[in-house]
Amino acid sequence: MFYLFLGASIAGTILLILSLIFEKLFHWLCKNPRTCFFCPTVIFTALMVFGYSGGAISFATEKPDSTVLFISLGLAFLSTVITNMVLKVFRKIEDETLIETEAIGSHGTVTVDIPAGGYGEAEVNINGSVFSLTASSNDHMNIGDIIVVEAITSPGLVKVIPSEIYDKH
Repeated sequence: MFYLFLGASIAGTILLILSLIFEKLFHWLCKNPRTCFFCPTVIFTALMVFGYSGGAISFATEKPDSTVLFISLGLAFLSTVITNMVLKVFRKIEDETLIETEAIGSHGTVTVDIPAGGYGEAEVNINGSVFSLTASSNDHMNIGDIIVVEAITSPGLVKVIPSEIYDKH
């Protein structure tokens, strides 16, 4: 059983390092790694925690294999919860930075009607990630209209124009 834990810890460590260095290498594991509860970072961290905790407990104590397995699985589950909480904070910071620096010129779709001079909502694709933002426009826009972000008026609030106007420029 010790070798199972040793293998899991080595594999988890190598896979975690690879997933952090080559960010998109394991994104096929879930549909949207930014929102998926079991994204590659979480899976590999859990595998690593399972291996290291099981190996340490079985090496340091005389507990039965079933007890060690149960404890290490519990710690691996706990690591998924903690890792997701930490990733949620980092993703929020990253999202705010992306919106601030790279939203202008991004295309999207109106999801809530935007009255002329008023506010609505649009989903905007920024570097392959979709963000739902409060949007304002000088023109009336309906649900499904294709838009382009023209400016950021405040955090989370963007000014949009119809894509056909943007494409003419």
